[in-house]
Amino acid sequence: MSSGCVYTHAPLGVYYIHIGVGSDVVCSTVMGNARALDGGTDNRESSTSFLCLRQNPLAVIEESDMNALYNANIPDPTPCLGLASYAFPSVKSSKTGVSVEYVPAPNKLWYVYRILYGHTMQVADYLIEHGTYAYVAMVWRDVRQDGKKHRILAPLLNLVFAYLTEEQARKYVDDTPQLKYITFYYDHFKIALGGGNPPLVVQGRDMERLIRATSLHDEHVMVVSPEKCKFLSNDEVRVTDGPFEGIIGRVVRVARQQRVAIEIRGLNALITTAYIPTTFLEKIK
Repeated sequence: MSSGCVYTHAPLGVYYIHIGVGSDVVCSTVMGNARALDGGTDNRESSTSFLCLRQNPLAVIEESDMNALYNANIPDPTPCLGLASYAFPSVKSSKTGVSVEYVPAPNKLWYVYRILYGHTMQVADYLIEHGTYAYVAMVWRDVRQDGKKHRILAPLLNLVFAYLTEEQARKYVDDTPQLKYITFYYDHFKIALGGGNPPLVVQGRDMERLIRATSLHDEHVMVVSPEKCKFLSNDEVRVTDGPFEGIIGRVVRVARQQRVAIEIRGLNALITTAYIPTTFLEKIK
């Protein structure tokens, strides 16, 4: 198994996620031999994969959408999470440190909020502080500041993905004065019973793919329109190795490279991985 990284700017420095393996697996990662004590988890006592937060004092991230650099989607640095199946990271408020864990519930769905530019993290903080699991997908983009080109991490399309009930989702939009910057992102491919477009609801499997791809903060991840993608096949594939291991999507050619594209139904945009060699792809039957 390869190791992957999740970067965030926090008061104590910049951190990354180290992915290791347990006693049932013998391999090495880019961080060293997998048989080691890491982040408080001794893999000799864990038979499955695990991830731990470690500090990287050399990494630097820029972000223009908030007063302080922050990503709301960072796992708590204390525990290590078992990865027998994919574990959604906990989310944390940059203001108070309050965190919320992802807990599946039959009456909750993934709603998408469109946020006024510059207020995405403010809205995410509010939702988290009020007990809502809210995820902000951060992607790299180029900006010009003072005549110079910079690459910064910025919220994907100024969206917040929130896991909550329909009643809670509507209350935040219609009856929460503190959230004057928030509206629903509407599904323009559907018509509601009373007419008009309903709020977009993202399928759970699509959210898992989105979080897998964007939580790495890989600078080669791209956001592209479907019109700019050349799909090499209609078949779904699974990435079997490398930092994007486990991601499912369709093979595309973008920027003269073979990548895997993740489609969020209802959004007119695709998230593409970095270059993926054919040997790392497995067709899903």
